[in-house]
Amino acid sequence: MRLFYYRVTTNFGDHMNSWLWPRLLPDLISEKSDDTLVGIGSLIKSDLSKVPGRKIIFGTGSGYGPMPIPSEVADWRIYCVRGPLTARLLGLPTQKAIVDGAWLIDELPDLRYRERLRQGTIFLPHWTTDAYANWRQPCEHAGIDYVSPMLPGEQVLNRIAGAQLAIVESLHGAILADYYRVPWIPVATDGRILSFKWLDFCLSLNLAFRPVRLPDTDLLEQLLEQRSSDWSGALEYLPPPQEENYQSVGYATQSPANTVYRAKIKLKAAARPIRAVGLSAVQTMRSSPPFRAIFRPRAEQLAELLLKISNEPPTLSEENVRNEKLSKLSEALSHLRRDFGIS
Repeated sequence: MRLFYYRVTTNFGDHMNSWLWPRLLPDLISEKSDDTLVGIGSLIKSDLSKVPGRKIIFGTGSGYGPMPIPSEVADWRIYCVRGPLTARLLGLPTQKAIVDGAWLIDELPDLRYRERLRQGTIFLPHWTTDAYANWRQPCEHAGIDYVSPMLPGEQVLNRIAGAQLAIVESLHGAILADYYRVPWIPVATDGRILSFKWLDFCLSLNLAFRPVRLPDTDLLEQLLEQRSSDWSGALEYLPPPQEENYQSVGYATQSPANTVYRAKIKLKAAARPIRAVGLSAVQTMRSSPPFRAIFRPRAEQLAELLLKISNEPPTLSEENVRNEKLSKLSEALSHLRRDFGIS
């Protein structure tokens, strides 16, 4: 069975697929077949129809584009999806909306939740914020542990599980914090938030979603993102997204031709190394003593904001809701194993 996930970066949430599924379904993943397992990530959209093979959907979300044509979904095997918004768009019964597939770590004894010493606050940004912004120095000033989402997955999970509080811009940072019973506070940078996928996850656990706005960190970020800063220095909440605004997402009138889809992927791949070199140079500049000295006043102001955020009311699902979701997720995994003849 082929494994499909977003491989463009080593973002820990997407990259979990590379090691989680081979541990959960080793025989199935190593076996050659025409099926494609679509797992963790916001992967359900019209482009998915161009991925070879019958799709096996497990704990997957949506929101990054028009949905596939209904006729193309007819032969998919859908065991569960991230939340009720994705289920509704696919015309699925509500019981298929369980929770994000990342909670399958509960099936791995070495990674599942356990009582442990917890200390401090972590800040886990979106992977694009990690690349473009400059939150490391403000975190230093605030005494907050900056956790890059590009670190090895098990290292990120360990840092989340060992924290007392998580300030998260990464959706899978929130998903794993909730699993590990770490209270979390959502934050968002303008232009980097996809409210649909956050609301989809939060609704799956009966949670509200109201993120605190993150301002631009420095002039380099503003230049890279081509925008100006309008931050007043105060703590600001972004307007909470409303479920009724996400009752439907358009379907593709027709899926993109294979040649067009492949050309788009190749073009993005060709540009990626050039962008990576440029962003690496920016981060090297930011870590230099002269830049750190110039940035210090702004870093201290941003550190103050982080401390204010850490004192806001955090989010955490109810224990009974969590237990119910884990039970249903385990049942869905057992169902998949039975369907494919795995004991």
